[in-house]
This record gives sequence, C-alpha cells and structure tokens, in this order.
Amino acid sequence: MNMNPQSLNHEEIVQRITQLHGEYDPDSNLSALEQLEICETITEVLPHFNNTTLPQESMNNENDVNWNNNGTYKRKVYFELNESKHKVIEDLKKCNYNTDRHTIALLLRELFPSPDTKEEHWLFIAQHWNPRAINRVINQMVKTQKQGIRNIYNPAAYFTKLIQFRKRRRDM
Repeated sequence: MNMNPQSLNHEEIVQRITQLHGEYDPDSNLSALEQLEICETITEVLPHFNNTTLPQESMNNENDVNWNNNGTYKRKVYFELNESKHKVIEDLKKCNYNTDRHTIALLLRELFPSPDTKEEHWLFIAQHWNPRAINRVINQMVKTQKQGIRNIYNPAAYFTKLIQFRKRRRDM
C-alpha cells in the first residue's frame, strides 16, 4: 500500500477494503483499520486471492483435493472402507492370541491389498504382534480417516509404521 493507513478516513478505508476484494463488516468487533490490515495481509499471502473464484494455482497443486466450480471441495479417499473390508476387520476382531498367524496374515493381506508389499510381510506382522495390537492400529487408522485428520495415501505402509510403536508378542 502506497499511502499511510493512519491518514485515511473511514470511507477511504472501506473503499480500500473493497478494492482488495474484501468485505467491510460494520458490526465486527474489529475496527475498520484492523479489517484493512487483515485484507492487506491476505492479499500479500495469497496474491491471486479473489472473493469470487478460488486461486487456480493452489487448485492445481493440491493433489488430494477435488475442487468444484462453486468453491466446495471433496478430498480423495485412499483408504476406503467398503463392505468386504468391514468384514475383514470384523474377522480380525474375532482373532485372539491363539489364532493361527497365517490366518491373520491372510486377513491383513486382504485388508491392505498393495502390490508393493513383499509376500512375507504380513506373516512377519502376524508373528511379531498379537491381534489386539493389530486391531488397535486398524481402529486408529479408521478413526484418523473418518475424522479427516490425515489422508492415508498408502494404507499398508501407514499401518506398518504405526504398528512399530506397539508392544510386540511375548512368545517369540
């Protein structure tokens, strides 16, 4: 801004706010000068910000968001729980420490179908962690995805990362 905001009168401040594609709110707790400073800060941070359209550069750079023309968006879902995965999770919940480890490995392979994982990876997980720890990590992942805390791009890798922080089996 090339003029001192302290020297502007109220009408000039409101006009400057509308020039910056902002909206002056007379009922706000903020003064007109504070609202002008906020609008100037926003235009400095987002130089292509426009109240009627979304910034095109940020829409193209964000890979996990689908933008619509009306300004709404929907996140892409990478870890989607369909009916078959719910059934696998229910089967895993029925497992206990006596359950065959190959059965647990097959259920994990079915829950996390990833071509990048090695064949013996899920057997290693089933041998080193009990079903209770596995179920807790799966519940944590489901909760994280449902609440929108984090998008899980590679569920198998994310599961493996989280399970490492759990206590291992005692009978090794």
